[in-house]
Amino acid sequence: MKKLLAILLAMMLVMVSVAAMAATVTPSKAVSFTFPKAYTVISYGANISIPKDAQLKFTATLTNITNSILTPETAPNDIKTIEFTAPITETSTTGDYTFEAAIKGNIPSYPAVGVYTYKLVESGDNPAGVTYSADTYMKVIILANGDKLQFGSVSIREEADPNNNQHDTPKVDEEGNPELDEDGNPKYEKSTTKLAEITNEYAAGSLLIKKVVDGNIGDKQLPFEMTVTFKAKSGTVVNGAITITPTGDAKVTKVDGTAVTTAATIDGNGWTNKSVTFELKDSDTIKFENVPATVAYEVTETKAGQDGYTTKIEGSDMEEAIDRATATSKGTGSITVDTETVPATEPDGKPTTTKVVVADTITITNTKDIIPDTGITLETLPYVLLMALAMMGLVALKLRKREEY
Repeated sequence: MKKLLAILLAMMLVMVSVAAMAATVTPSKAVSFTFPKAYTVISYGANISIPKDAQLKFTATLTNITNSILTPETAPNDIKTIEFTAPITETSTTGDYTFEAAIKGNIPSYPAVGVYTYKLVESGDNPAGVTYSADTYMKVIILANGDKLQFGSVSIREEADPNNNQHDTPKVDEEGNPELDEDGNPKYEKSTTKLAEITNEYAAGSLLIKKVVDGNIGDKQLPFEMTVTFKAKSGTVVNGAITITPTGDAKVTKVDGTAVTTAATIDGNGWTNKSVTFELKDSDTIKFENVPATVAYEVTETKAGQDGYTTKIEGSDMEEAIDRATATSKGTGSITVDTETVPATEPDGKPTTTKVVVADTITITNTKDIIPDTGITLETLPYVLLMALAMMGLVALKLRKREEY
């Protein structure tokens, strides 16, 4: 009972202190801020189109407060959790497919000085192939400027150590007031701590479909109709455009069952299922690039096993020749991320492991053979001719012997 009364008394003292402070100190003003965001890409091949959420939702949850009379438990509710939805306002592509954006948000008014640390969690449209950044923290510093509170800085960090305040830490005088430059802005200490960047990872690969026509009566000029159906992993959507590259006489005829004359891309408009129908002749190929990791595919032939043709669909990993589809009239698989070990180049170095995306290949073979009515096939014809020549030679030899007699 005494312990409970002590806790209640402590809480009352904090509330009284905050109330007294509120009467004499002007809370800080709400401010806007901008922090960097980037995508790193793991891909196989070119034609990469990074999916971008139309809106990004960030939730900042207060985890710690230092240099303040407040604690995470006694802080006002409006600063315990900060939620905002921010559109991507600036974009650029640099280096190896690295996408960068400046995300703008708002910091609310604070009633007390202190260093406020938040766990920052990002959520959006859940684009397929995207892994959102983890272990990201936001740090807000509120300073005293006479009888007014003033926003000091906000930074995005990879660690939650409240004592690591070197980055963007305002300079203060002996009385704890911020030192201002000639324009009235706070001065900052030099930093040795790297500002963390919210970095998401995007992984995408490719699917190549080949056509082979075989058999003694297989028509190599005959177009065969096929359909590939892409399906996003449950809970995700496809936001990046998939590029289609045909070779030879290959052509796309339908997208989601609707006839098209040409189709160079599949728009990434937030779909979960997408089917593409196309025609291939012997030696033709069609390639789908920028297919997000975890997206599954199914390849079927419209007239599999018909018109005297047998259909065999086989899939393999281009790098390791691992079968990915059964030898039937249906090929299934999904774009996957694997790891690759790179041997050390220096004598004292260590091997490095990197993530790679597998490029899938599906080969569709249509075979048609026929046996002529004579019962003689092209394979046995040479032997039949040799036998006929032998018989003719034997008859000629007998006739010659008769003439000698």
